[in-house]
Amino acid sequence: MLGGFEVDELSIMLLSDNGHELHVAVVRGGDRDHLIGHHMPITHGIAGWVARNKKAITLHGEVNGLEFAPIRPRSDIRCSVLVPILKSADLFAVLSLNAIQRRPFTLADIKAMEILVNAAESCL
Repeated sequence: MLGGFEVDELSIMLLSDNGHELHVAVVRGGDRDHLIGHHMPITHGIAGWVARNKKAITLHGEVNGLEFAPIRPRSDIRCSVLVPILKSADLFAVLSLNAIQRRPFTLADIKAMEILVNAAESCL
């Protein structure tokens, strides 16, 4: 449970010092500990899109489009929300939340996530 709502998976990907990659710093849910420390260029994937555009995105079901092509496609994700975490208007990290077995995220869930991220940003 996170901020009063349930998530099946959570990841936090920090922007590297060179500003060209995200690296996985935190994972929760599923058997995903092997992802910690994994690096990915911000020019690829859904998290990369969020990092480049500094905009949150909500996706439902499997993603196949070129603009948001996932690095590791997964058909088991019902709904994903990715939110940029900013530090003084610059990207600091990307928060990724997945619903796999739970119901898809509601607008209220997404608003609560954004409030949580805004609170975290004020501490950076």
